[in-house]
Amino acid sequence: MNVFIWNCRGAVKRQFRSTFNRFKIKYKVGVAAILEPRVSGEKAIRVINKLGFSNHIVVDAHGFSGGIWLLWNSNEVKVSFISKQDQFIHCWIEFAEMKGFYWTAVYASPHEGKRKSLWEDLRLIGRTMDDPWLVSGDFNEIVCAEEKRGGGPVDYNRCNQFSNVLSACGVLDLGGGGNRFTWRGPKFLHLNRIFKRLDRAVANECWRTSFEDADVLTLPGLFSDHCPILVRLVKEDSDWRERPFSFLLSWQCDPRFNNFFKANWKKDTSMCDSLKSFAHALKDRNKNVFGFIQHKKNRIIARLDGIQKLSSCNNSRQLEKLEANLKKELSGILDQEEHLWFQKSRRDWIRDGDRNTRFYHTSTLIRRKRNKVIKLHLAAGHWLIGEEALIAMARNFILISSKKKL
Repeated sequence: MNVFIWNCRGAVKRQFRSTFNRFKIKYKVGVAAILEPRVSGEKAIRVINKLGFSNHIVVDAHGFSGGIWLLWNSNEVKVSFISKQDQFIHCWIEFAEMKGFYWTAVYASPHEGKRKSLWEDLRLIGRTMDDPWLVSGDFNEIVCAEEKRGGGPVDYNRCNQFSNVLSACGVLDLGGGGNRFTWRGPKFLHLNRIFKRLDRAVANECWRTSFEDADVLTLPGLFSDHCPILVRLVKEDSDWRERPFSFLLSWQCDPRFNNFFKANWKKDTSMCDSLKSFAHALKDRNKNVFGFIQHKKNRIIARLDGIQKLSSCNNSRQLEKLEANLKKELSGILDQEEHLWFQKSRRDWIRDGDRNTRFYHTSTLIRRKRNKVIKLHLAAGHWLIGEEALIAMARNFILISSKKKL
């Protein structure tokens, strides 16, 4: 199940409803936020009922301005309301067989002065947030010049202010596949149309590490000058491709590695054959001897917990000695874990003795999402989506390129 956000700019007529229902089915929308519907009261409830959701939380529009609808079906997702203001709804969400998280659906006012109260509210939530937290919606601001095209010069002061707000909340931008900009302004005669990335999804480190496979997709903008945003919580297609071999720095932390290298490096063959043979031996050793770092760490922590429980009942020099040995082994495993995430994060600095694996883990996830190709824009003007289709297109391109060279 996925999270859907759309600033519809008051376009809640029949065509919008049919388009929304197609999005809902195609993208498996479990909970949705409709921003700026510009209708309130009984009319709003009538429209909500036609959208096919059994439950809702509403922030009423003020005349023809603003408004937020939070929609879900209680048989698919549990939503616990926490608070709401004119510019956001804050709640706790739980999907079946999935970790719960806080979600703040945002519609920032187009008036800069009113947005300041929203920034302060988000800061207050962020200061005490230790659980997974997702914040998404229309922020009516950009963070850098690359998020705008056309129109007048970028106001860097406002960009810095918005960046400082996100930093103070402890959230990371989740990026987005699809359209680079989520909003386009009206087209005037002899003037360039303005494009901006006003809609986005951000989350704290706890959310990012809890939903490693999550990504954000910018959908086509229809019946509104804003594009819908889809936060996909789980990977739809399994990553069945064999990953390329890479040497892990953590293997060298094992004191037995040097002897293993001497025993398995073939000196009487070519460099290429020696590398292939040694890589094969490393893979087997990693699986059967070195093992998964996380599993080994969890096993030692469980043993330490059991020893400490026994030690609280009676004193035993044998248990104390075993505990000291396990702590020494755990220290070595933590060093291996730090080397592993340091290498994967592609960072070129590390502080001695600082085992901040959470930082390296988050950095790795961000890099993977940035490097992943989830869709391609074809010359014909449409988007190609889907892992199998992308693989087939890449293979076809390589085949055509190789024939041209011949």
